[in-house]
Amino acid sequence: MMYAAQYHASPEFVINEPCVCSWPLPHHTCGVAARSVGVTACYSFPSRCLDPRRQTNRLPFQATKRDETMACALWLEVMSPDLATSGEFERLARNHDVSGAAITPASFCRVRQALDTMLEDAVQRVGTPNGRTTHDTKESVVTLIQRTAGLFQPAYARTSGTEGYVSWWTSPRLAFDTEGIIGEAHRLWSTVLRPNVLIEVPATPPGLEAVRPLVAAGVNISVAQIFSPIRYREAAEALLEGLEERMAKDLPLGGIQTAISCSLSPIDTLIDPLLEQIMQTDVSRADTAAALHGRVAIGSATCTYEAHRHLLGSARFRAVADRGALPLRLLWTDLVGEHTTYNTARYARALAFPETTFVLPSTALQYYMDVRSHPRSAAEADAARRMLENLFSLNLHPQKLLWQLEAEDLQHRMQAFARLEQELNNDRAN
Repeated sequence: MMYAAQYHASPEFVINEPCVCSWPLPHHTCGVAARSVGVTACYSFPSRCLDPRRQTNRLPFQATKRDETMACALWLEVMSPDLATSGEFERLARNHDVSGAAITPASFCRVRQALDTMLEDAVQRVGTPNGRTTHDTKESVVTLIQRTAGLFQPAYARTSGTEGYVSWWTSPRLAFDTEGIIGEAHRLWSTVLRPNVLIEVPATPPGLEAVRPLVAAGVNISVAQIFSPIRYREAAEALLEGLEERMAKDLPLGGIQTAISCSLSPIDTLIDPLLEQIMQTDVSRADTAAALHGRVAIGSATCTYEAHRHLLGSARFRAVADRGALPLRLLWTDLVGEHTTYNTARYARALAFPETTFVLPSTALQYYMDVRSHPRSAAEADAARRMLENLFSLNLHPQKLLWQLEAEDLQHRMQAFARLEQELNNDRAN
């Protein structure tokens, strides 16, 4: 076990405590932020900070260690300040309760604010030459990704690269710029230098065009903004073509992780008000609308999973798997809906299919700790297909709804990035 103080010693304050960051030198990232204020501390989310004066605050729920025989993996979507500062995140990873994380601009801002508060407290106690901390936009993001990837490196090693991943978006402003997406993904990949990082690419037409060359270059790619089985097939085709191109060049396929991220609650949030209007104004179609109410997202996801299973069993995928390619991951995201009738446990019960992953905020984690996978039945698949077909009978066209969902999701992402950039610009101005 490395000792952080041996490598990041400060003349003002040194504590000889073991570092729980899993990365050996020269990839040891502990204490990077702390050096600017003269305090040696591990910011890789340890079970307790190296500063003994810092108290540990635990989360409201105290989940027991999760049974690893549960085939559905859990990733954390939002890292709250409590997770960042209490060591609860590290405990969840150590106990195998969660096996990955999705970092978003919103969660980055929250974690960064919590760490800034800790650093400012240290400044008041110890002091620095200029009396304040400074931040660099790129370095701040990269450092957080590296720390989180280090936390999940044991899971990555223990599972031979099938678990332990951390994802980060490419800029949504590049969603319609293929070359821009490729360039940013390569820059991030070469800067982070962690094998268990996933670069998220949007499922826009230019985004899908960027997927094949990125995968062929050996970059771990997750395609996001998936709201339908149609878009899933397009994303899966792009990922598979990248692996096949790499195989054709006789390049190794082992260690390249590909994933597809399917959003759920935005589907019900958009469609349910339309169904409610039909239920209230059209007696002849009210029963059909009522049968679909609150169930369209699950139906769409069930059809997506059916397409996913067909892909993994296809001759094309078996060919790349025989050359060492990792299985394509299917991620369920956006599990907490805005509508009060939605509860996260319902998605868990309906979509706990084998070899799928729930990506969820810490506030919903307690609903998923005991979820066990169950095989998808033929009856479930048939019912899901009929459900989506019934949308046409209500004059709700899935393709138009898909375009609206993608446009709204992209707008939300752009707003989150704008807030992140504004915060970092304010820091530079101060």
